[in-house]
Amino acid sequence: MLTASIVEIKRDMISSNTWDDKLEGGYGFLKSKLDPLHTYELKGYFAKFPFLVAAGYLVATASQVVFRDFFPVVYGLCVAGVVLPGLIALF
Repeated sequence: MLTASIVEIKRDMISSNTWDDKLEGGYGFLKSKLDPLHTYELKGYFAKFPFLVAAGYLVATASQVVFRDFFPVVYGLCVAGVVLPGLIALF
């Protein structure tokens, strides 16, 4: 909640051209103290995470039953499908 507030204030100040380097330093300090694990940036990913895991689990299980020879490849793709969106959202 507090992190969302400082991000919103930054957005408003940038749009009104009142943002400067001094404010950027304070913003960076506060953001790093309030959100060291970058959960604010990953909020959208965390909302979709259970569905990504469930879909990956179903696809991996189905491939293990139907296409047993391709299971290691499909499993790797399922893991990548769950992890990569989080990494992309972070960077």
